[in-house]
Amino acid sequence: MAKKGSKKAGALPKSKQARAYLRKTSANRVARNKARRQALKKGIVKKGDGKVINHKNPLSKGGSKSGATNVQSKKSSAAEGGRLRSRRRK
Repeated sequence: MAKKGSKKAGALPKSKQARAYLRKTSANRVARNKARRQALKKGIVKKGDGKVINHKNPLSKGGSKSGATNVQSKKSSAAEGGRLRSRRRK
């Protein structure tokens, strides 16, 4: 059995791809959370205000993980192509 963090000698290509994808997405999530915390600290946003912090150059397109952020409402962010996670149904 492989030790934690190491790969088996006969690991399938699919599992290697999945591991690489998870590594990349978790790094992007960390960058988004860090940007939000920095904005909270500066007083730009507040908890529960319905705003999101966006990177001007998207992380998915190779944008910087530090700096170059702006504040948007969840609604306008979703209109640009993002998605609303908590949507109320009528």
